[in-house]
Amino acid sequence: MNRIRIRFEKKGRARFISHLDLMSVFQRAISRAKLNVKSSDGFNPHTYVSIAIPLSLGYESRCEALDIFMPDFDKDYLIESLNSALPEGIVCYDAYITDEPPKKIAFARYKVTLFGGNSNQYEQILSKNEIIVEKKSKKKIVDVNIAPLIKKVSFENNGENIILDMLLVTNAGETLNPEYVVKALKDDEIKHFVVERAVFFREDMTEF
Repeated sequence: MNRIRIRFEKKGRARFISHLDLMSVFQRAISRAKLNVKSSDGFNPHTYVSIAIPLSLGYESRCEALDIFMPDFDKDYLIESLNSALPEGIVCYDAYITDEPPKKIAFARYKVTLFGGNSNQYEQILSKNEIIVEKKSKKKIVDVNIAPLIKKVSFENNGENIILDMLLVTNAGETLNPEYVVKALKDDEIKHFVVERAVFFREDMTEF
């Protein structure tokens, strides 16, 4: 069996599909397309799919990675078959055989558009060695220093809103949600924000 990595976008209304529901969406699409994909063992087998680094609900992405296992595949046929069975907003654009596990992902580039806000103090706030924010766990609220998880950040003010271009630690062990960077700005003038995940990177900063 070959590990096939499918790269796809998740945009528009599809950004409100949760991670678990997204896996079900792909399982149904694979079934409708009648693709020969490996299934799990057991009494109630299901099509094996794995999506790297879950994306928060409401976020868009241009770089998602889904792994399936197939004995062989035709790239163009696979992409066309899946796209014809997937809902609006989820578009597959590449597929290839790989042995590289998703845990090789180390960073992700995010573009966060802030509607409202005043960027005068942002650079000073995010350049500190200690940036403490409250983070909710299942049982309690804890203070976390997110500074070590911010590799790079830049700002652009286009006159109507502010765009944060950020490179954040994003791996299976410790991942920084862009929401906490926005929270760290402590700017009550920010009305709302939208997030797009743009690129995954390995530890050596090559694209994953």
